[in-house]
Amino acid sequence: MLGLFVTVYRGVLDSFVACGGEKFTCMAAMVEMLSTALWPIGIGLAAGIIALWCYRYLSAQLKALDCDMENGTLELLNQLTRYRGEWTCSTATPNDPLPAARSRRMMPLIIGALLVAFGIEIEHYAAAWPAFAYVLFTFGLACLPANFLALRMHRLRGATAPMAAVACLCWCAAERLLALFLPVTVSAAR
Repeated sequence: MLGLFVTVYRGVLDSFVACGGEKFTCMAAMVEMLSTALWPIGIGLAAGIIALWCYRYLSAQLKALDCDMENGTLELLNQLTRYRGEWTCSTATPNDPLPAARSRRMMPLIIGALLVAFGIEIEHYAAAWPAFAYVLFTFGLACLPANFLALRMHRLRGATAPMAAVACLCWCAAERLLALFLPVTVSAAR
């Protein structure tokens, strides 16, 4: 709000400058300066309103989640108080070596897929740094759907990175193949 106030204050004060000409010319210059001063004000107000809406929406979502978590906790406690059997521990240990072994087995696949994607992009960009940044960005974007597939649909622990690496490789290869087989032609406007 302080920034908006300063923008209004400076914009409006800078709009009213001394003019040594006809009345309509001075008014046109003043209107032009006022209109240029109002653009930052409007953009600032739009950003502030959007930020306020997002804050209120996320606060409401967090309140609903908090309520759901509290209700779930109370429901669990109610169910546990009804259970009168003997409490036992499960056979699975928290330090299960299976996910660690699976991730060690998948590491060559991840590294190989990312290196091949890096090679494809080096051929495209002809420089290492942009190719590295592009592959890293593509891998990061591919982690979102890979995480959804690995955790939500298949319940596979440790499968996010291999799925994302393969998706990154497929994306880079498809992009390169499409660039080879579908050349972009730009026609000049006549």
